[in-house]
Amino acid sequence: MRFVFYFLFFILTLYGCAVKQALTGGDIDKTPPKIVSVSPADSSLSISPSVIKIQFDEYVQLKSPEKNVFVSPLLKYPLEFVNKGKSIVIKIKDTLETNTTYTFYFQEAIADNNEGVVLDQYKYTFSTGKFMDTNYIKGKILPAESSIPPKTIVAFYPIQTLDSNMLTNKPLYIVPVDAQGNFMASNIKAQDYKVLVLQDNNQNTLYDKYQEQVGYGKWINNKWESPLYLYTEVPMKQGLKRHTFSLPGKLALKTYLPIKDLQVTILPPFASTATHTLQTISPDSVAIWLPYLAGNKVEVELRANGITLDTLKLDYSADKNKFKNKVDTNCSIRYIIDDIPSIQINQPISYYKKNAILILQGKDTIPIKRLRYYEDDPTKLGIEADYKPTKKYTIMIPPSTIYTIYNYTNKDSLKITYTADPIPTGKLDLQLVVDSASQNHTFHLQILKDKLLLLEEQLYADKTLKIPLPEGNYQLLVWEDENNNCVKDNGSLFPYTKPERLFTYTSIVTIKKNWDNKIKWQLYNTKFK
Repeated sequence: MRFVFYFLFFILTLYGCAVKQALTGGDIDKTPPKIVSVSPADSSLSISPSVIKIQFDEYVQLKSPEKNVFVSPLLKYPLEFVNKGKSIVIKIKDTLETNTTYTFYFQEAIADNNEGVVLDQYKYTFSTGKFMDTNYIKGKILPAESSIPPKTIVAFYPIQTLDSNMLTNKPLYIVPVDAQGNFMASNIKAQDYKVLVLQDNNQNTLYDKYQEQVGYGKWINNKWESPLYLYTEVPMKQGLKRHTFSLPGKLALKTYLPIKDLQVTILPPFASTATHTLQTISPDSVAIWLPYLAGNKVEVELRANGITLDTLKLDYSADKNKFKNKVDTNCSIRYIIDDIPSIQINQPISYYKKNAILILQGKDTIPIKRLRYYEDDPTKLGIEADYKPTKKYTIMIPPSTIYTIYNYTNKDSLKITYTADPIPTGKLDLQLVVDSASQNHTFHLQILKDKLLLLEEQLYADKTLKIPLPEGNYQLLVWEDENNNCVKDNGSLFPYTKPERLFTYTSIVTIKKNWDNKIKWQLYNTKFK
C-alpha cells in the first residue's frame, strides 16, 4: 500500500512540473544578411560575366530590383533577377563594353526574409579590362523647393557634351541620391563632367521637361564649379500645364505661370448663347464652369497673359439624366477674415431664396443683413447678420433654397450651429539669423494654415517681425529674394540660372491666446523646402 502511495506521489509530482508554455522566438533579429560569397568575385578584372551569383548566410528577399538596383555605366537591356533561398542570381543580357568598369548599386533591394532587415547600400564592381577605374566623385544636392524626392539620381556626361544633347542622350554614369541629398559615384573615369540632377519618376534617365525636378552642375579640376540645386523649372512664357474636364461642365486648368487676364471663348456654333463662370483656386489654377451643352462636342479657346494657351475640344456626350438633381449638401462652415459663417457647395451658385434661410438665437429669429457672394469663388455663400459674442446661433436652410448654374438645388435641409465667439489671438515674434553672404538680402515670410497661404510679409535678417495671429497651428516658409525683385525666381536649366531658395520651418508653430511665440530661426541650419 505504501508503495502505491509513493508511486502516485511521484507521478503527480511529474505532472505538476510539466506546465504548458508557448514557445518564444527570442529577440527580433535586427542584423542584415551577410554575404558569404560572390561569383565572380567583387572587384574582378578582365571578366565579362553574363551571370552574377550572390550567396548569403540566411534566406533573403529581393525588393523591387527594377527600382532599387542601379548599374553604371548604363546597360541597354534590363537585368533579370532570380531570388531563390539564400541566393540572388543576376543575369546580364548586354554585350559589355571592353575596358570598362561596371558598378552595381543595390540601394535597399536586399533584405532578410523574416524581419525585412535591409542590407543597405551594397555595391558590387568588376572591370572588363585589366585595370579598375578607382576615381570617385561625391556631393550633396540642395533642394531649392522641396525635400529630396524618391527616385532622384545624378547623371554624369563627358564635359564636351553639348547642353542640348543632355536632354536627349543617355548619360555615361548614373548614381542614386539618398534622402539627405548625398551621393557618391564610385569607380568612374578620372575626367571632367557635366551633370544633371533628376527626379527620375519614370526611370528613363532623361529629363522630362517641366514634369520633373532638375538640377545642373559641372565637375572640373576635381571640384564642383557651383552648388548643386534641385528645383522645378518654370517656363519663361505662359502655357497650359494640364487640364481636366468633367460633366456637367467643369474645366479645371493649371498653367506654368500665374494667370493674368484669362479670356475664355466658346467657339461657334455655341458662341452666341454660351456663358461661363470662373472660380479661382490659386494664382496658377482656375475652374471654368461652362454651360451644359448636352450631347455636343465643343471647342473652347483659352487666352491668358496676352497669348493663346490652347484650344480644347470638350465632349458633352454623356446623358444629362445621369446627373442627380441635387447639390452636394456636405456643406461646411468656413471662418473667414471677418468671422462670418459661410457654406460651400460643389457647383457655382446661380441664385438663392434669401427669405427661406432662418437664423435662430434660442426662440428668436435674427434678421439676415445680406448673403455675401464671393466673386473669386462662386461656390461659396456668406451669411451676414448681427451676431453677438458668445451667443449660439442655428442657421436653417430648407430644401430647394440654393440653386446652381445648372439649375441643381439642395434636395435636403441643412442645419448649421454657429457660436460668434471673438477669435482668440496671440503673437508670432520671428527673427531670422543668416550667414554673412545673405545679410543684405531681402527675405519673404509666408504663413500657411491647413496648406493655405494666409499672408506674406517682407523681412530682413537679424530684425524681429511681430505678427498677431488667431489661435491655431501654422507652417512657416521663407524664400530668399537674392536679386530683390520681389518675385521668387525658380531658375532655368539652359541657359542655367540659379534658383532662389525656399526654406521651411521644421516644426509646426502653435499660437495661443495672449501668448507670444518667440522664434529665432537659424535659417541655414534648417532643411530646404
